[in-house]
Amino acid sequence: MMLEPDQRTTPPLVADRFTVDARRGHVVGTGGTGGPARSPEGSVAHAGRRAGVDAEGVLSVDHGALRIGTMATPGWGREAVTYGPFERRAGRVVAVHLLNGHNTSESSAVGPLGRRLGRWALGSGTEPLWRRAWRYPTSRPREHLARKLTYWWRNRDELAVRQGDNLMAGWFPTAAAGGPDAGGSGLVVRATGAYNGELAATVDGQLLGAFHGLQNLPVHYVSVLREQGALHLAASSYRGAAGLPQHPHLRPIAIDDRPLPAVLHAGVDQAVLGQIGFSSDTRLYEVVVADEGSWSAWCTSAVVADRLTGPPAPFGHRRAERGGVWTTSGDDLVVGPHGVGLAEPAAPGQGRAHLAGPAPVGLVHAVVEGVTEGDEVVLSWRSTGTGGDHWRVTVGASASRLEVVVGGRVVEEATIPLSLDDGPHRVQVSDDGRVVRVAVDGVALTGAGWTDHVLAEATGVAVGLVAGGAGAGGGPRVRDLEAHPRFVEVPAALHGASHRVPLGTVPVVDDELLDAPLGDLAGPPDAPSPRWQRLMGTGSLAVVAPGVARFDASLSRPIPDRTAYTIDWSDPTGCDLEVTARSPQRQGDGAGQRCRVGLLIWQDPSNYFAVNIYLDDHYPAASASTFFHLRGFEDIYDAVWSNLGDLVAWNRTFRLRLACDGRAFVVLVDDEPVLHRAFSDVHPTTDRLCPNKVGIIANWEWGHDTGSTVQRFVARALPHDGQVPPGGGGPTWA
Repeated sequence: MMLEPDQRTTPPLVADRFTVDARRGHVVGTGGTGGPARSPEGSVAHAGRRAGVDAEGVLSVDHGALRIGTMATPGWGREAVTYGPFERRAGRVVAVHLLNGHNTSESSAVGPLGRRLGRWALGSGTEPLWRRAWRYPTSRPREHLARKLTYWWRNRDELAVRQGDNLMAGWFPTAAAGGPDAGGSGLVVRATGAYNGELAATVDGQLLGAFHGLQNLPVHYVSVLREQGALHLAASSYRGAAGLPQHPHLRPIAIDDRPLPAVLHAGVDQAVLGQIGFSSDTRLYEVVVADEGSWSAWCTSAVVADRLTGPPAPFGHRRAERGGVWTTSGDDLVVGPHGVGLAEPAAPGQGRAHLAGPAPVGLVHAVVEGVTEGDEVVLSWRSTGTGGDHWRVTVGASASRLEVVVGGRVVEEATIPLSLDDGPHRVQVSDDGRVVRVAVDGVALTGAGWTDHVLAEATGVAVGLVAGGAGAGGGPRVRDLEAHPRFVEVPAALHGASHRVPLGTVPVVDDELLDAPLGDLAGPPDAPSPRWQRLMGTGSLAVVAPGVARFDASLSRPIPDRTAYTIDWSDPTGCDLEVTARSPQRQGDGAGQRCRVGLLIWQDPSNYFAVNIYLDDHYPAASASTFFHLRGFEDIYDAVWSNLGDLVAWNRTFRLRLACDGRAFVVLVDDEPVLHRAFSDVHPTTDRLCPNKVGIIANWEWGHDTGSTVQRFVARALPHDGQVPPGGGGPTWA
């Protein structure tokens, strides 16, 4: 696993990196590895000491990370790690780097205990029951069977209150955390089912979603305290992750503008882990609390910012605090103590002010007030100039509109019913260049968001006012406008490690099956030194045409068992595998069509693991699923998966990639990283896996494949200090 070097230049208040192991139930109350810390004002002692709550005794530390185990009873404020107390001050930031156990974790009924126990005993059906019973006592599992039984028993029926928000990182009012409803401010992960997780933020007492498709990868969650409220940012450890940039860049997610308590605690609260009987552990790599001077201004990381307040004066040619000089058009705009408004609010009129901006913006926030019937406030972004093309949200007293203006014409429009008093109201726009979401007072106006690349690179920001002439309340006004870029640099105080597996760049094997003879991929039994060997199973992967191999299966006759074809691999330190495959043609809802094609890394008969695509008539989305056979035993309820939405669909070609450095692995689908794990995350006594064979598998996952095809297999060597290992590091060909 590659770690970026520590680049801190200023001492943090807390820097807990979990370098000392701790047994289950012995974490809360211990000293963080950052040691005791005292805030600069001298009011906080021992800020580096771990506080929190461990109601079920599932917190522990091993392999350089804190482990939050699956709790039998879900709920906020039961499993949390916090630090503090800290005085609230602008620029004080908490940065949390973690891998959530499962971003789509939620409470759900697992059904009768006997049925669940029976399925656990049978496993994948790859081995007879007697052999599984023989090997289980020596397998040293991550979670003992008694713990699983407790979890299954307590969740056998649907809970009265469904828990779908599963993790929160940020600021809390007490050491016991308590989740988003307890008055804290931070980032929240919530289950979405088919699209895995949603990243949301606390905004004005609500949970405001940023994007769907938060995959099971290490994420950096950052919350910066402001003069009032907090700014929330996030990043992924991996380039190309959905919705997030790669660390050390951060994406501004949302602004929570509500007042927060004068004293706060920083940390993580886990409300639920696992789903439908499966369990997985969250891994917390690092918690840092620091004072960041560059973010202490009222607008934190904004590139365009203006309070838009001051002594009464004309607005023309005003210089913004950040972003340059405003250009105005239309009726005169005037600045006042409560914001910018129109010079004659009692008469119908309109005015607009524009800033070019240095970069495309990803988060726009402003406070509007005085909006009565007939009045409107317009916030524009992706703007090309005064009177030019732009996106805009128009906030009125009874409705809001989201519009795209190209060539002077409105080409897209959505109207959202909205009932507002005269304010103040907080409007914010989130825009990652692809998906746009608009919210007022923390309530989303655009549902799952509006997807469009039109004008995605335009940098301008504008404010517009329309007065209907009623004059009530002095007319519409805007203040505290700020526009943040889509990505900001991580401050030096937060430059911690970023957990990720490097990808290979040098293909050692690239088999497009163009010269393979027709028939079984392994060739006839008497073939001398075959390239491929059938390692397990009785099914067949047969070359049916140049460049195409198909698992010998159909809807009426699925492949009979877990079947794998492998080649020898001579670099035990790691590998990067990729298969290009095509799912079967769907025959109709509920017909039973299945895709289970995947990749296998094999050390020996007691230690191997597989990743496969799960596509099934009985679920509306695909997933990338991993199954682990470690220390001679496979616990199918330790399987980890990521739901892919429509990333993989029926009768469509896709590329599944698996890079493994021996200690950890990452799964990618069509170059998008979707799943990361260290083997010790799944099995604490398994520190690494050494690949000796690699290949293609038709896996079992609640059914078998019904005829997927394979078009290409590529195996790459991982970089070794920037170099390909001697001998190429690839498979041993005959």
